[in-house]
Amino acid sequence: MRVLELVGEFDLSGVTSFEQELARDPSMDENTLVLDLRGLTFIDSSGLRAVVMADHQARAEGKRCLLVRGSRRISRVFDLTGVGERLELVDDLPDAAPRLAH
Repeated sequence: MRVLELVGEFDLSGVTSFEQELARDPSMDENTLVLDLRGLTFIDSSGLRAVVMADHQARAEGKRCLLVRGSRRISRVFDLTGVGERLELVDDLPDAAPRLAH
């Protein structure tokens, strides 16, 4: 399991580093990607798109992508856009997994 902890604002300025982190050293035995949204204070459409694309890529590779729900503000963005209905959202990290901060 690979866990990426997203913190602060996730907008266009953070998308490139997020995508680079996803592409960096992917382990062949990691079959689950977890994006921890609890540290986010803001997400815009470019950040939302990056999350959707990460989910899409994981599924294309036969992997699972989980999103740990963020604050009410962040969750509202997922709800209002309908994106939350297409992603696998969970309330907490599955097991105690190491985190890679973004």
